[in-house]
Amino acid sequence: MPETTRQWDGRGKGSSAGNRFFMWLIRRFGVLPAYVFLLPACLSYALFDRALRAGVRALRAHLGQRAGLFTFYRHVYSFGMSLVDRFAFLLLRKPPFAYECRGEETIARLAAERHGVILASAHVGNWEIAGSLLQDHLGLTVNVALLDAEREALQRVYAPALAQRRFNTIPMTPGAPDTAVALMARLRAGEIVCLLADRVHEGRSAEAQFLGAPAKFPVGPFALAAATGAPVVPVFVTKAGLLRYRFQAGEPVILRDLPNESREAAVNAALRSYVAALERIVREHPSQWYNFFDFWGGGEEEPRIEH
Repeated sequence: MPETTRQWDGRGKGSSAGNRFFMWLIRRFGVLPAYVFLLPACLSYALFDRALRAGVRALRAHLGQRAGLFTFYRHVYSFGMSLVDRFAFLLLRKPPFAYECRGEETIARLAAERHGVILASAHVGNWEIAGSLLQDHLGLTVNVALLDAEREALQRVYAPALAQRRFNTIPMTPGAPDTAVALMARLRAGEIVCLLADRVHEGRSAEAQFLGAPAKFPVGPFALAAATGAPVVPVFVTKAGLLRYRFQAGEPVILRDLPNESREAAVNAALRSYVAALERIVREHPSQWYNFFDFWGGGEEEPRIEH
């Protein structure tokens, strides 16, 4: 039976009780026991979540790879580890992770120019750690625009951990001008704004070639750069070992003092540059790509289990 095309709705998976158990486990015993309990917890998703499996299969097809049961399981388990690490980073006084940072000095240099900086990240690896590392390592004020569509029951479970975030959050309401006004105010104050630029909610989008096929990406981060003069820097944080993360900041793109007639072309070029950087990361770490829906919008058949 064909799998119905499903767009991402902003809501996490799992029950309140299950999430609460893992948060307790992390606080009491740390990360490694939580990884062990993830092993059986992830199996049902790998076996029975048809939309998730279709999303993973679509990704692997665009990478020229086959997707079988082990591929689905490894991808789900990687996602589970990222959630455990996220809460360990927030809940534990001394998180057990080591970090390899590339490009922090570029962000520090741009921030010193006081034009503000836009970090364009994605649902790859563990983006939440990026904002905290910049605040901790460089003392920079980081603001992250987030769409909060989580179920109320899960919001209550997550609240104690999310209260420990080391960055500011800006609620994102698709189509509403308030978000853009808040982002521009932070940039004009010389602060850092982080946007996840790999999911289209509402508003302007543009197609770019991604893993060999056209996909839609939000224009907003790059239009914001053109409106404010703030440079855009692609930033990704990926898991590089059991307890190790790699922070990577790419080359900045500056859209400043653009004539009106060339602004749209410059914005689209900046978007394509970001997508190229994202594609490199996804090719290197395909199991750390956490968009579990039909990203290319073409619909996918239910994958066949291949041993």
